[in-house]
Amino acid sequence: MNIQKDRLIKPKTAVMTGFEDMVYLAMLNIEEGLLIAGAVPDVDYSYRDLLQAAMPIVQHQWATGKLDLWVGDGRDCMAG
Repeated sequence: MNIQKDRLIKPKTAVMTGFEDMVYLAMLNIEEGLLIAGAVPDVDYSYRDLLQAAMPIVQHQWATGKLDLWVGDGRDCMAG
C-alpha cells in the first residue's frame, strides 16, 4: 500500500491572527482537496502551486473582510 504524505504540516488548532496564517490555512485546504482527488505531492503539485492557488482566495477574503477559512475533516460540520 502506497500512502501519500502531505507536503504541509497540519496544526492541531488554527488561530488566524494575520494574513500569513490565512495563506497557510488556504494552502492546507487546497492540498487536502488535491490529495482527495488523488494528486501526488512533488509529482502533481508543489509548494509554489499551493501558494499560487491560495493567494487569490486569501486576497479576496482579506479585501472584503471575510476571514472564513476552516481546517478540519468535515465531520464537525455535518448535521447529525
